[in-house]
Amino acid sequence: MKFSVEAKPFATAIVAASLPVGRRGAIPVLQCVQILAKDNTVTIHGTDLDVSSIATCEAAVSDAGGCNVNADDLKAVISRATALVHASLTQAGLRIESGRAVTVLPVISDLADFPIMKPAGEMTEVIGGIDALVACAPFCSKDETRAGLCGVFLDDDTAIATDGKILRTQPISGGNRTIIPTAAIAMMQKVAGRLFCGPTSWRVEAENRVMMGKVLDWAYPDWKRIVPASPEWLMTFDADEMISAIGAATLGRASWVFIAAGDGEVVLSGDKFPDLHVDTKIPVRADGPTGSIVFSAAFLAAALAPLSGGVVEATFGGDTVKFSVSGRDGFVIAQSMRDARTSLPAQQVAA
Repeated sequence: MKFSVEAKPFATAIVAASLPVGRRGAIPVLQCVQILAKDNTVTIHGTDLDVSSIATCEAAVSDAGGCNVNADDLKAVISRATALVHASLTQAGLRIESGRAVTVLPVISDLADFPIMKPAGEMTEVIGGIDALVACAPFCSKDETRAGLCGVFLDDDTAIATDGKILRTQPISGGNRTIIPTAAIAMMQKVAGRLFCGPTSWRVEAENRVMMGKVLDWAYPDWKRIVPASPEWLMTFDADEMISAIGAATLGRASWVFIAAGDGEVVLSGDKFPDLHVDTKIPVRADGPTGSIVFSAAFLAAALAPLSGGVVEATFGGDTVKFSVSGRDGFVIAQSMRDARTSLPAQQVAA
């Protein structure tokens, strides 16, 4: 193998192909990228067995061939190259020349030992898929014992993520009821291309880059049954005012936030921190009927975070509340608490 390539596009391709590399450090070949040179193109593969990333760049190839080299070592060498890079495969390893610098990297395993992920069968494009995955991913469960929730579910026209406490949605088109693992979404975001999904795998395509991986083989719970169908009451408020009030009413330490609505405002108070209840009352302008509700402070702040900058419409139904902003895609659902353990004595609740 022998080729010459511009340093900058070569370095970009190496970084792109290396995105999944290193997540399974016990297997030496999975610390590598595979370099293939032919037809005036250099193709670089990287994988962790679950996700595979492929990047290409133009090159002057005089001898076709390939090899596996350590990804970190290759990135370190090429990141320092400022001139044309000349690479050749020798008995000693992969010889890299740029300017006056010469480096020889050892070849790891045989070319055939590198696991190449085969392209899956028929797939359909998910319109708005990458944006929806990025928006929903922070709301996925981090509990690996609930593997089915450790990813974003692409329903027919909606992307959904939940940890069992907060549910986030985002509209899409072309979903096929598959679950994209959370671990893959950060890598997919860096490719920022078109998303395609099939029954067992996904693929992202961008200029000179392709990334593919496996979907989670789990049945996703029926998320639609928790969306309030018959709202008990509605309330509107400024998202940023409410987020600020949550922190002020709980001093950033209380577990629960108590909300009492009426007369054009809601009053927030926090529970015991650290041992005794501090009667802090924070009013927030709001339109809606008289009522009261209790939330986990952390969950409520997290639910409202994606809606920052907007006027929130809160739809209350049963123990769930749907938060949405007019003119903005998607909504968030949070679960309230309504049992004796989260009730304060009447004289302590904010009036």
